[in-house]
This record gives sequence, C-alpha cells and structure tokens, in this order.
Amino acid sequence: MKNLRKVFAMVTALSAICMSASAFAATTATGAFDKAAVTGDYSGIAAEDGSNTVVATVDTTLAQTGTQMTFIVLDADAVEESLAAGDILYIDQKELKAGDNSFTGAINLDRVTGAEGTLPDGSYVIKLGFTDANGDFQIAKATMVVATGSEGTTIEILWGDVNQDGVFNVNDAAKIVVGLTGGSKVCGEYTLGEASNGILWGDVNQDGVFNVNDAAKIVVGLTGGSKVCGEYTLGETAEITVAAE
Repeated sequence: MKNLRKVFAMVTALSAICMSASAFAATTATGAFDKAAVTGDYSGIAAEDGSNTVVATVDTTLAQTGTQMTFIVLDADAVEESLAAGDILYIDQKELKAGDNSFTGAINLDRVTGAEGTLPDGSYVIKLGFTDANGDFQIAKATMVVATGSEGTTIEILWGDVNQDGVFNVNDAAKIVVGLTGGSKVCGEYTLGEASNGILWGDVNQDGVFNVNDAAKIVVGLTGGSKVCGEYTLGETAEITVAAE
C-alpha cells in the first residue's frame, strides 16, 4: 500500500513516457478541488522554510458570506469511515467573509508517521465544507499528492482514453462498465482499478476511487456536459510529472 501514497488521484490512458530533465526534483504537491467554488494552494508544502501549509480559498460569488466553513486535512493513512484524532492533521472552522475567505492550515507533523520536518510523500485528503450561493451545504474535496524524488517521469495523458486505443470516445466508458461487471480490466499494460507508474488506472473524475462514476463522467462529457475533471479535461492531453519510485 505504500506505493499508493504516490498515486495521482485520477487517470486515463498513457500516451507517452519520457524521463524528466531534472536531475534532482524538488518536492511537489498537487490536487484540485472537485467544486469550482474552492481552490487550493500547496506552495507551502514545498517551501524551503518548512512551513508545511495548505491554503484553501472559497469564491464568495459562489458561496454565501456570513455562513460557517470548515477545513480539514487528513493523514495519508486515514480511513475516512473510521477516523481517529491522530488522522486529522489540521482542522478549523470560521465564518466566510468577503475579506476573509481563505484558510491557511499549518499541518501538525507530530501526527504524521515518518515526518522529519517535512510532509512525507503521500496522498492526503482535504475537505472544505461551505454553503453555496443557493443556500445548500457543499463539501469540496481534493486529494493533495506530495511527491519527492531524485528523478521524475513526465507522462503525457490523453485524459479519458482509458482503453489505450489513442482516442477518447464512448468505448472508454464501455471499457469501465465491462471491467466493473466481471469482464476484462486489462487496458494494454495497465489494469482498471490498480495503481501502476504512480497512476490509479480508470479514476477519470478524480474522486480517488475507480467506480461507475468514472464511466458516467465520460458519458456526460461526450453528450455536452462538463468535461472538467479537477485540473484536467476529458479529451485533452495533459503532461503529468510522477515522482521516481
């Protein structure tokens, strides 16, 4: 399970792999929130001052000011269905105001196994609860992936091309359904629902799991709905740097 700490929370098909030009890659932290109202800034994780901070900002045009918002950061080993106090690296609640719409969470490294002044490589769940412009309570979620290595691998991905046939189309959704209903999960050299080369194969919509929602997202994107998957877009090529194993 340790390798899962380097898993990018979403994936599709691998188009090409080449080695990064960097001889010594710095620590990187990535992971978009799944609600447009919330954006994350992870520059404090890689900062040389060792601040280990995460910033989440709520767009006040998409959320109601004067309401409470709650911010939580969980450890990479946390099981959300049975959280212990030690799993919570940061938690806070405050009122959303026009001039005060961000949380800056300083992660408690004392609760992180193996932390020696910096946050270890891993996939950390971040959640922010807020009230949207319609008065409905929403929970925005991101998976912050922290990775450090002496070398990196740059992967070009055609987002949504799950079955690795070089195109993004309805066959990719069909492949997911086949894999979930007892059929073959093999996609070239990759397997649906398994982690390989730092990728959770088939997790198109970036919610951290591989399930029928990934097929549904492809169908939505192909029938005129949103193609946005966190920081990636269905049918478009993206370059992702994966830390060396």
